[in-house]
Amino acid sequence: MSKHYLTQTNAADQEMSLELGYDRPLEEFFANIRNAEGEVLYTSLADKPGPRHSLWLTTVLAAHGLVLPGDLLGTLSIESMLGGSNSIVEHGKADQTRLDKLLLAAGFRQMLPVSLPLPKTSVWAWMSQSVELGNYRSMQDGSHEIIFPATLGMPSDLPSDGQIVTPARLLEVVTDMHLHVASRVPKEEGEGPAEALNRVLGFQPVRGVEAAPN
Repeated sequence: MSKHYLTQTNAADQEMSLELGYDRPLEEFFANIRNAEGEVLYTSLADKPGPRHSLWLTTVLAAHGLVLPGDLLGTLSIESMLGGSNSIVEHGKADQTRLDKLLLAAGFRQMLPVSLPLPKTSVWAWMSQSVELGNYRSMQDGSHEIIFPATLGMPSDLPSDGQIVTPARLLEVVTDMHLHVASRVPKEEGEGPAEALNRVLGFQPVRGVEAAPN
């Protein structure tokens, strides 16, 4: 069983510590999340049974407003492909970027690489449990690639499919995308845009993480 440790200020500006890794005997990922006071906010040991694959892992992290550095995504991917390891690694503090926060708020999830050699970009995909997704499009800036459904009615001036854009342009597009998607979601009584979007996504973030970044 591998164990990776890191700390991060999450999307709601809360200090979190994270322990995660790949369990070789069980052939699945695990995760434990604590706040700054050491209180356990989540442990997979107490979670309901079910497949704990890579998307399960990144969805649990997103629910707590957390993201993984690209090199750790690659390491976890290799561990799962090759049957795990016995590594114990302290990764220290992992910062989030504004783009990370916007991608989380807009309903994207990080994707672990699924083949070798590992890609140089961090891949994020738009995820929903209750929306017909249709065909996907992608765009990237050299360090991030985002994959999203063409049927979402995104702004018409998006770059062409697969186009490489500048980091500033990708940030601009994701900002517009978040606002555009949130504005199109039908709201139920008492819901704001973020709550309505999370309902459509079938995603329940922990309290204090659901708000979109400023």
